[in-house]
Amino acid sequence: MAHPPAAALHLSARRRRKLLAMVGAASCPQAVALRARIVLLAADGLANSTIAAEVGCSEPAVRRWRLRFVRRGVPGLFDRPRSGRPERYGPSDRLAVIAVATSLPPEGAARWTQTLIAEHLAERGMTLSRASVEPVRISV
Repeated sequence: MAHPPAAALHLSARRRRKLLAMVGAASCPQAVALRARIVLLAADGLANSTIAAEVGCSEPAVRRWRLRFVRRGVPGLFDRPRSGRPERYGPSDRLAVIAVATSLPPEGAARWTQTLIAEHLAERGMTLSRASVEPVRISV
């Protein structure tokens, strides 16, 4: 069954500037930049099939992001929070591990080990197991 032609999106100058900034920002996740590009092309009046071919995605994906933008605006282009277990350690915990790992090792040690980092943080009241320190990979 064919889908009806999509109506052109109407963007205010402010929203267009915001979307253009997202597309051009190096710090913007690529998935979000792609969605912003889809919306910009839709606002230029291009058909869903043309947009899909232009950006390299499927027509259903173009329809989904157009609809999400119409319903929620720019925030609709970002992923919704996912279900699942919440993070056990927050950004401050990660920063503490990084700070220790990038500092000079204790006297008598050539380098920080997972065990040394965990023990050092435990002395300062932060309980992290050796295994919890492992995922933080540092290249210095």
